[in-house]
Amino acid sequence: MKNIFAERLSALRKERKISQKEAASAFGISQALLSHYENGIRQCPVEFVIKAAEFYSVTTDYLLGVSDAKSATEEIIGTIHPGDVKLSYTTLRRAAGVLCRQLETSSEKQSSGSLTEPCLYLYKELVRGVCAGKIPASWLGIDSVSAARETVRIINSLNLSSDLPQNEKITLLKGDESAPQSVLTVITETRRHFADVASQMIEKISIY
Repeated sequence: MKNIFAERLSALRKERKISQKEAASAFGISQALLSHYENGIRQCPVEFVIKAAEFYSVTTDYLLGVSDAKSATEEIIGTIHPGDVKLSYTTLRRAAGVLCRQLETSSEKQSSGSLTEPCLYLYKELVRGVCAGKIPASWLGIDSVSAARETVRIINSLNLSSDLPQNEKITLLKGDESAPQSVLTVITETRRHFADVASQMIEKISIY
């Protein structure tokens, strides 16, 4: 009987171009045990399936043969959705998934500099969501309406396509939960950009 898990476990390691010894070390098991898993001689525990999926950046469904899509994004964008004929948040998310996959698989490496503009646009939408009371203010570390207005002012100074309204009513969604890691990365990188721009402006002023 065909053992899809064993085949895919072995294939993923070879795609990564690492030896069984290196992979076994990363998993915290012996090379002999990994060899048994890859050859279908022994069944592995659920914990190993999860660890292997994380290590090779694939879903557990892919490893187990339930799905042929290696990632959740690939599974989402690989199917036809009738709703995509209309513009919606779901359509935008799926379109972004297609764009990201194409960029990641293209021969040209995406530089961090080329990601700055889309990162700023995403940050702007985060600010918009916070001001509208739809995203927890704690995600951006905003604790007052005045702090929200100051953040809006900074965003508007970046000359993005459309300004955020400064005079509309701001409703902050209270909460102390942390933002997802992806959002935290966008926030960190955007604020680093703010700091770089500010330091450049100060440097120019000092020259004169």
